[in-house]
Amino acid sequence: MKFNPFTSHVVRISATALVCAAVSHAATITLDQSGYGTYRNDGFNNYNNASIVAGFCIAAAGCAGDNTAGTFRDFFVFDLSGITDTITAAKLRIFNDDGGYQGARNSMNTYALFDVTSDIDKVTTSHAAGSDEGKGIYNDLGTGTTYGSRIVSAGASLNNAVVEILVNSDGVAALDAATGKFAFGGAITTLSGTETVNTGMFFHSPQNGVKQLVLTTAPNAPEPSTMVLLGIGVAFIGATRLRQTRQ
Repeated sequence: MKFNPFTSHVVRISATALVCAAVSHAATITLDQSGYGTYRNDGFNNYNNASIVAGFCIAAAGCAGDNTAGTFRDFFVFDLSGITDTITAAKLRIFNDDGGYQGARNSMNTYALFDVTSDIDKVTTSHAAGSDEGKGIYNDLGTGTTYGSRIVSAGASLNNAVVEILVNSDGVAALDAATGKFAFGGAITTLSGTETVNTGMFFHSPQNGVKQLVLTTAPNAPEPSTMVLLGIGVAFIGATRLRQTRQ
């Protein structure tokens, strides 16, 4: 068969593009929150309030927009509908205001992320104190599968800074399997239950502070048919170069 230089050139370009697509590199994607808030242990959640407190709050602090003391757990929602590649790593980035970490002098606590099994549309709805649904959501935000944690303390330069929490393998797997809305619950897991002073994270957090999910993604594994085409493309490139060498 007669060798056609033009056809060879077109096929070579197509094969090269296929090879390049198969070896494309990982990407970093940053998502801003699409919902956030905090629940008190009596089920109260004022979704219009900017609070993301996690921990114990005394009555005078007004952590949820009223003056009721209680233990708080927060949540952060992200929209994953635009993510098509495989998620291989993730971290949560939350701005902690000046004075955002509070506790007894030299105290250390653990802030942990959890899965959220509650209906996210209900999580992002205000609930009155005493609401059974609100109490259920509060419990959900601090129990179940742990998606990551970190030690927080007054001496760790966490105030007036963006705090990063690495998502563990269970959390990454859940993110990769998810479509649409995805929520993290957050709780201080080291509270004694006898606190008398503000103890926890994200006190006074501003409404416009950073609340982000940073994802590392990798291209999905090629379909078998794509691998066959890739093999043909590589073979064609090699054959073309061999032909050119002999000419």
